[in-house]
Amino acid sequence: MRGFRRDLLDLPGNLKALREVKDSGQPYQSIRYFNAVANWGDHINPYIIEKMTGKTVVQSTFGWTEHMLAVGSVLRNANRNSIVWGSGFISSSSKPRAKPKKIAAVRGPLTGRRLTDLGYINPQVYGDPALLMPRFYNPQVAKEHKIGLVAHYAEKDDAVVEYLISLGIHPVDIQLPVEPFIDELCKCETIVSSSMHGLIAADAYGIPNRWLRLSDKLVGGEFKFQDYYGGIGVAGETPLKTSELFAIQSRDELIALTSKKDIDLDLDKLYDAFPG
Repeated sequence: MRGFRRDLLDLPGNLKALREVKDSGQPYQSIRYFNAVANWGDHINPYIIEKMTGKTVVQSTFGWTEHMLAVGSVLRNANRNSIVWGSGFISSSSKPRAKPKKIAAVRGPLTGRRLTDLGYINPQVYGDPALLMPRFYNPQVAKEHKIGLVAHYAEKDDAVVEYLISLGIHPVDIQLPVEPFIDELCKCETIVSSSMHGLIAADAYGIPNRWLRLSDKLVGGEFKFQDYYGGIGVAGETPLKTSELFAIQSRDELIALTSKKDIDLDLDKLYDAFPG
């Protein structure tokens, strides 16, 4: 199967859910996203799309019928049945499997430029839909931690993560369900994250943060991060790397390296571009 790897899709679960929804007769919205690995940046897709449409969301496993692509670096999986809203490419060499049915918005200008280079229309509407989360969920929680660490799920057991936790930095698990993750994030006064959606969530809720690069495990390197930052009008962001992090002696040193981003993005424009 081209597109999403089989090991990143819960095929039996997806097909069972689709059958149940169809049998019930209730309206539904088909989307495509990675759902075999628990990851907030992927599982936010059905949450947001259900909020936007009021419909039950089902995974379009094979993409053979009309479906939506939204949060994540999933634009490379687009085909002629895809409606794109806020997706991005994973690298500068990525391309869709076929021309999407509609492109309403993309994550950032690097993705937009790549579309132009490929001969597709750049919608000139940017932003990761996860930035809209406060419109749907805004918990009132007290601050409990000076600084939180959101590690990418592939890096949670790395030595540098253990080192940062030993300094008194509170771990926030990116594999929590959508709302519990936001609850834990909002208990932190500052955030450091190697997960792009850890950074995006922090920006969405106005929490000072800093990008970390903990390893070379993430596909695409820094492309998706720079694409996101370009979309919100933030220039010059660079990650703190492992060697720099091991040199830090206290959590206060790391806190001093965080900042609240001045987001220059019309979120209403992104919201209104929703193709539902």
